[in-house]
Amino acid sequence: MTVFLCQLQVHFHSLLSSIFIVLILRYFVCLICLIIIIFYYFYYYYYYYYLLLSSLFRLFKFFDINFYEYFHRL
Repeated sequence: MTVFLCQLQVHFHSLLSSIFIVLILRYFVCLICLIIIIFYYFYYYYYYYYLLLSSLFRLFKFFDINFYEYFHRL
């Protein structure tokens, strides 16, 4: 009887540990996916933001707009 209980306890512990490992792995995979998605969106948003700013600066250079003098005249 005690041998059966010991085997059952060992089996129960292994089952619990496997469930915990699966939960931890699932959480870890979700976390990694979330981090990848966040970095992906940040990369694209900053890339488009950078393109917009660089195009604006090129436009200002093209028209020779000097904001420092413009705002000091006001």
